[in-house]
Amino acid sequence: REIRLKERSRSEQSRDEEVGREEGKEDTEQLTDQAERDFYSLVDAELRRREKREEEKDVGDEGAVNGRDEPGKDTS
Repeated sequence: REIRLKERSRSEQSRDEEVGREEGKEDTEQLTDQAERDFYSLVDAELRRREKREEEKDVGDEGAVNGRDEPGKDTS
């Protein structure tokens, strides 16, 4: 009886460990996927921010070229 009981507890332990490993793989994959999505989201946000800054800079440069917003020049 004792031997069977020990064997049964070992087999239950090994099943639990296998399930834990499989869940760990899924968790790792999910974490990797989430990290990848977050990374690309941040990269996209940074690119949009830079594009917006460039557009604002270009608009400011056009105003200076057209005679507006130049220092020392009276626009009234």
